Amino acid sequence: LEEVGKGGFATVYRTKYLYKSRNFQKEVALKLLHTSNNEEFIKE
Repeated sequence: LEEVGKGGFATVYRTKYLYKSRNFQKEVALKLLHTSNNEEFIKE
């Protein structure tokens, strides 16, 4: 898991997803949203 970006609303990570067969993997991005009740955040 590698952090690739961070902003006011979220942090983005890069990692590899291993399919059940374990014979195939794919690079994916995960976006972790920060907790917020901000109206601007909700609209996004």
